[in-house]
Amino acid sequence: RNQLALGAFVPGTTLSGVHLWAGNYLPHHGRYRDYAYTVCTRVLHECGDDEVRADRAMMAMARAQAWDNLRRPAALMGLMLDKIGYLVLTPTEGTRLTRLLHPLLLLGAAIGLASLWRSAGSALVAAFFLSVALVHLASYAGEARYFLPLMPLVAAWAGVAVSRLFAPQEHAQSSPERRYPSVARFGTAAQRLRVGIDATYLLHLQKSGVETYTLNLTRALLALPDRPELFLYAAGPERPADAEPLFAAADRARVSPIPRLWLRLRMPAAMAWDGVAVAHFPGTLLPSWLPCPAVTTFYDLAALHYPELYDPSELRHYEALIPSAARRSAAIIAISECTKRDLVEWMGVPEAKVHVTPLGVAPHFAPVPNAAEVVRERHGLQPPYILACVGSGHPRKNLRGVVEAFSRLAPSEARLAIVGTAERDPAAQKAIEASPARERIVRLGHVPEEALPAIYGAAEVFCFPSLFEGFGLPVLEAMACGTPVVCSNTSSLPEVGGEAAVYIDPTDPEALTAALAELLGDEARRRDLGARGVAWARQFTWERTARLTLKAYEAAEGSA
Repeated sequence: RNQLALGAFVPGTTLSGVHLWAGNYLPHHGRYRDYAYTVCTRVLHECGDDEVRADRAMMAMARAQAWDNLRRPAALMGLMLDKIGYLVLTPTEGTRLTRLLHPLLLLGAAIGLASLWRSAGSALVAAFFLSVALVHLASYAGEARYFLPLMPLVAAWAGVAVSRLFAPQEHAQSSPERRYPSVARFGTAAQRLRVGIDATYLLHLQKSGVETYTLNLTRALLALPDRPELFLYAAGPERPADAEPLFAAADRARVSPIPRLWLRLRMPAAMAWDGVAVAHFPGTLLPSWLPCPAVTTFYDLAALHYPELYDPSELRHYEALIPSAARRSAAIIAISECTKRDLVEWMGVPEAKVHVTPLGVAPHFAPVPNAAEVVRERHGLQPPYILACVGSGHPRKNLRGVVEAFSRLAPSEARLAIVGTAERDPAAQKAIEASPARERIVRLGHVPEEALPAIYGAAEVFCFPSLFEGFGLPVLEAMACGTPVVCSNTSSLPEVGGEAAVYIDPTDPEALTAALAELLGDEARRRDLGARGVAWARQFTWERTARLTLKAYEAAEGSA
């Protein structure tokens, strides 16, 4: 590798000559053939005919490979220094020479630890070197008991090391940046913007707003032909099937089964080591230390509009963390104009700092042939029915209003199907139990995303009278499936539903009852709204969301 990197560019060598040299020389060295071709192709592609830039790029790779080749000798040297020091130290214990030899042993342990720091497979050996270093520090201080408080640290480090040995930390690819991480740190003169994404939400099995946003945005970013470098960072014990392809497609994916100290320390440290230029935090929360400019996604400020619907702990979270995240972010992503207005008016965020990126509808949300039959067979749900979607079941979803409006409808065969849980909304649970139509209320609970299009499509009406939304993605999903929508006339919903929905005051149950009764009795109106909804939803794509998000990344990079 070093011969390729250091010997390729000599005075008078042309770029095409480098490629020919690699082709003629490396058939005799098949071990590095793929690597060499990849390196040369990368340099030729990114630097074109600019030999000065190409020369700098190859020299950067040469320095990176020189460090890679020094790791193993450095580890061995550290171990030898440590063992030689012990041989001399044992017969001289308690003498002045002891204090002179401890720094030698400490140096050996430090060299070994540093040389193995980047190697995931050598984490256990690195833990050994760290423990040796702590022993020497304690002995050098003259009191062995000083080492005892450090034992939990050594045990924790060893535990992390063992877990890394049995859990894949990176999804390897054949590019030099992936096989040799130091190459990615040095980069080239034409290197793409490197973005790190807090992808922990990809590991959550149950998907709500933040999880759905992170999954679809990451998928859309990876599909862009002109995308930046994407490094994904995630920590959690679960590994959902829909996350694995994204980790494999990313330029680098660091996935840990241990979430402890992930956001506060480990993830920002990994981003700093990887040379990330912009960090995106979809969960709104920021670590206390930012290694680079941060982009934060804000979904809504509902707690400021309806504080009575939130627990005191949730309000303290808003007061302590949300304003700080808005202030410290280099750029802010708002998923609607409504959220942008709230950020500007309620938190004093400069308008130019906020980038609106409306969400998209996944392609599988489309009219489903024989949707009624599919729903009947798979979920035991008999049409006709009104569909209500409450997601995580927060009281602002106004499920109580839906139940009360449904209870006021004239007796009919229509049912009320509820997707999601109402565990966080005691008022809604009481309304269901007290409803005279409770026998026609069906709770479907959590439903996998792939099953939602049929459930949407078989519904007579989709009812979404939320008190406050940052966007209201279920409205678009129902429209994309051809289902007429009745939703609130507040917050972001009018900008999401456009002219393809029926709007009501969410605090007026009688208005909701009248709107539902009118649609249930007018099939032609339902068909008209369904057709308009399908056409309206087509403009909301995750590709558009991804491209608008790239502009926020570029703005954050420019602010550094």
